[in-house]
Amino acid sequence: MKFVATMSKPDRFRDFIKTLEVAYKSSAAQSGRTSRTLCNVELSGAGQIRLSNREKGLSGSEIWCTLYTPGLFQQFSVSSMNNNRIFITVDLTDLLKAFRGDLGGSTFKLKLKKKNQKPCLAIEVRTIVPTPVTLVHDIPVTPISVPEAQDVTEPDVPMPKVQLTLPVIKVMTGVIDRLKSMSDTCTIYGDMGKWGA
Repeated sequence: MKFVATMSKPDRFRDFIKTLEVAYKSSAAQSGRTSRTLCNVELSGAGQIRLSNREKGLSGSEIWCTLYTPGLFQQFSVSSMNNNRIFITVDLTDLLKAFRGDLGGSTFKLKLKKKNQKPCLAIEVRTIVPTPVTLVHDIPVTPISVPEAQDVTEPDVPMPKVQLTLPVIKVMTGVIDRLKSMSDTCTIYGDMGKWGA
């Protein structure tokens, strides 16, 4: 398996990971778990990164999200024998350490590698200003096998049921009486976006 990526917007990625870390800690606190920030990551050759906090055998709220790479990465390459998908677990707190400080003028290159026979996500940070410096952050990751990855698939969420509730008829009548002078008709419209009206 191989993963290499070059970031074009590291500040946006950092802000997203910070928000996700806070949400994970909140979710852990609500369910009475330790405040762990472990994140399941699916790197997809289709240009997506899927993240979740689902842990097998634990209950509580789950957080799922998908990042589309064209807005964040200049280069994004994933290859594996599992349909070009790689599953890993990483600690978000460790990941954020690589994105500290001013990110302007820095280039970030990410790749999976082994260090001392242990898998890690290497984040190479190159700064140009004031002097050229290259830092490499090796963040430990845990590979997730294909059978284990089936346990962390996104759950089916039923279509939401939406109901429109109008105010009491006396209040509606007062508003409609005032609007009569503007038009003979009043249209009320509800929309569920892509799911239809």
